[in-house]
Formats: sequence, C-alpha cells, structure tokens
Amino acid sequence: EVTDEAVCELALNCPGLKTLCVSRVYGITDKSLVVIAHKLNYLEHLHLIGCWRITDYGIRLVGEYCRHLKTLKVEDCRSVTELSLIGLRSRIHIDRISNTLCVRVPRMSLQI
Repeated sequence: EVTDEAVCELALNCPGLKTLCVSRVYGITDKSLVVIAHKLNYLEHLHLIGCWRITDYGIRLVGEYCRHLKTLKVEDCRSVTELSLIGLRSRIHIDRISNTLCVRVPRMSLQI
C-alpha cells in the first residue's frame, strides 16, 4: 500500500518530475500534497484519483506552488470542494481541470 511517506519520498527525490498520477491511494492525505507543492516545482500534470483524504487545503497549496501545472485531474476525492478548484483558475493557467465523482463539486463549476 502506498503511503504519505512513499509519495513524499518520491517528491523529495524526483524534483524534476513533470507528471504524477496517484490513483486509488486511499491512505494519502494533504501531507503528500504539501510536499508535492513545495518540491515538485516543474510539475505539469497531476492526477488525483480516489484520494479520499485530501482536502481543499492540499489542492490550494498545489495551485499556489506548482506554477507550471497544466492539467489537474481530480476524481472521487470526497473531501475536495468546488472552492479550491475554482480558486486554481485565478492563480495559474491550467489548460484542463477535470473532476468526476467529487460529490462536493458541481460539474458545471469547472468549465474553462
């Protein structure tokens, strides 16, 4: 099972990473997103799928520090709300924000 510690190690040891897909990793939290935001400065594509324990706080940090982010895919992340995803559009240029099964995010709110 992938843990916060594993994701943090990856981010710390691969600072030039451009694409990261975290899929069905139910145990990771905002702790991983804090390290991703601060260490993966060149990240262009981030896919967070089925990460139930991440919240708006982690998403906001990614938007604040990952200035090269072009694609953010958030699926089945139950604690992420519309506010953090809409806020990303005002901070950085993202070509695509995708959300599916995020029960706290109305689909229409993310049209770019």
